[in-house]
Amino acid sequence: MRRRWNQPHPSQWASDDGCSLQRIEDQVHFFGFRRGSSAATKLAAIENVQGWVEFSPSGRIVEISDHLCQSLGYTRKEVLGQNHRVLCDPAYAASVAYADFWAQLRSGKTDRGVYPRRHKDGSDVFLQASYTPMRRFGRVTRIIKFATDVTEERRQLAATASQLEAMNATQAIIEFSLEGMVQHANDNFLRAMQYEAVQIIGHHHRMFCDPAFAATIEYANFWKRLRAGEAFSGRYPRVRKDGATIWIQGAYTPLRDAKGLVTGVIKACTDVTAEVEREHALAALVREAGDVLNGMASGDLTGRVSEHYQGELERMASGLNRAAASLADTLSEVNAVAWSMKESVTQLADGTVDLANRTNAQVSALEETAAAMEEMTASVRQNADRAKAAEDVGRQTRAAAQQSGQLMAEAMAAMTAISESGKRIGDITRVIDELAFQTNLLSLNAAVEAARAGDHGRGFAVVAGEVRQLALRSANAAKEIGDLIDETMLRVRDGGRVVGETAEALSGIVTAVEHVTGFIEHISAAAQEQSAGIEQVNGAVSTMDGANQQNAALAEELSAASQSLDEQSGILQQQISAFRLDANQPPRGGENRHQWSSRTVRDTTRAVA
Repeated sequence: MRRRWNQPHPSQWASDDGCSLQRIEDQVHFFGFRRGSSAATKLAAIENVQGWVEFSPSGRIVEISDHLCQSLGYTRKEVLGQNHRVLCDPAYAASVAYADFWAQLRSGKTDRGVYPRRHKDGSDVFLQASYTPMRRFGRVTRIIKFATDVTEERRQLAATASQLEAMNATQAIIEFSLEGMVQHANDNFLRAMQYEAVQIIGHHHRMFCDPAFAATIEYANFWKRLRAGEAFSGRYPRVRKDGATIWIQGAYTPLRDAKGLVTGVIKACTDVTAEVEREHALAALVREAGDVLNGMASGDLTGRVSEHYQGELERMASGLNRAAASLADTLSEVNAVAWSMKESVTQLADGTVDLANRTNAQVSALEETAAAMEEMTASVRQNADRAKAAEDVGRQTRAAAQQSGQLMAEAMAAMTAISESGKRIGDITRVIDELAFQTNLLSLNAAVEAARAGDHGRGFAVVAGEVRQLALRSANAAKEIGDLIDETMLRVRDGGRVVGETAEALSGIVTAVEHVTGFIEHISAAAQEQSAGIEQVNGAVSTMDGANQQNAALAEELSAASQSLDEQSGILQQQISAFRLDANQPPRGGENRHQWSSRTVRDTTRAVA
């Protein structure tokens, strides 16, 4: 017969000083079920999702499941034999409440609830648990605790509570029954509607609505759909206690019970009256601004925003009014400028025509000047060529004169050499003459001696005679040579004088030729510079002629542009006249005729530009 779970066999218990109960995996479960029994199997399955711990009456941990160890961050070895207080906050473990808690357990009282316990790392762990004392022979011998880790659920509940608290602090919240009766309202709602709680609890929701709307089928259907579980959100106009209408932004959310049935309605909302009023003011400003802009599009620049607004809207309205006034002033100034421009353009057109005529006359004069300059250029170029040729002839003449001077110098040197040679020949002739004289004396002496010798000297006398004749002839020849040499020396002196004079004349000619050549070179250089200058002048005249021709063409274009500008200024005046720039100015008829389009603005702008 199976034992009851709270009456284990005595052999399964151990004393406080002995071993603890065996684990489920041991041969015998502490509940008394053997391995393999259906109850033991179920308890093993429970251990996978729920932790348990076994205490002695003194609070010592006798056994603990792995599941609970994991929740607390300990191993079995770390907590077995430790007191229960190791799992609690030290301040709580030292308190009277903790002592009373264990005193009640030892007295046999069961305790259930959610208990804050301390994780190994010091963080809080919340356990939903039951402490059950186990008796033997009427005495508590063990205390069994089954626990489930609900830390995450507690954290989520705390976060939800914080959110609800924050929503309650920042939003107006009111609860209704399914019939629409007020059951609760927070302070924010009461302040927004200017009521006390006793003034609205038990009253219907319609007290916050416009009576005409509360009497409609739409309002009845609204609550019908809420009772059916449909939620609503949006902006709603509601009536305060003082009768003023405010706007709220909120949501009507049906409340459901555990079965999903609608049990009531909760509404969370915020007062957006200021925002709605700003939106209404913005809409009014947009309407007024639209009227002003439409008038401007039709040519009426007198429209203004007349209503007064607050803050940014007032600045926007003032800015639009200033823009319209500025545009009207600008167009008035443009109109005045257009009239002034028309007069200036007329004067410009007249001046342009006169400029074109004078430019054409100047072009004709420059063409004649250019033709004359071309003839002058040809003449100067020809003179330059002739001066160049004369310069070349002068250089050749100077070279020939210099060569002749050199030849005369050489001839003078030759004459000097001949004179020297003549002097030497004269000296030789005098020596020959002296030799002839001495020979003649010797021949006379020889003849005398031959005469003295008689017949023996007859042959010697003949020789002496011949020698005397030879000496006479030599003397005569020497005399003739001397005469010839004297005559030659005379002629050489005359020739040297003539050659010297000729050399001096040639030197003067060379100097004169060099001066003439220098003058011709200067004339040639000046002629070339004059030719280049005239060519530059001719080029400048040609450039001026081309520029004047371009100026003439530009003057004609300017004249045409002036006429076109005159026409466009007239068009601009006509277009500006389509605007009503002054409130005292009567409206102009023919809306289509005065329609001011973007195309007209572009055409007028292009004409002015």
